[in-house]
Amino acid sequence: MQPAQLIGKTGKRTPKTVTELTSLQQNNLCKVQKYLPTALRVFRKAYSGISTAAAIKSKCLECTNLQQREVATCTIEGCPLWRYRPYRQKS
Repeated sequence: MQPAQLIGKTGKRTPKTVTELTSLQQNNLCKVQKYLPTALRVFRKAYSGISTAAAIKSKCLECTNLQQREVATCTIEGCPLWRYRPYRQKS
């Protein structure tokens, strides 16, 4: 697909279709659907490139093997996304 086809009249990128996902992304979606179906929409938004917040959330979930509680209690302060991780307690 040409870059001009990815950009609409507003200049925003259009979301990827399922056929444009890599095989690894498709495998990840199957895994998410099986083990954490409530996060499936987040992963789809992240893979389409329409939400930075969804990309951060999906990466944190991927890192913790789809365990939301582990994301909240993450102790890897060296991670560039640690400050932005979802599910943490507000203090």
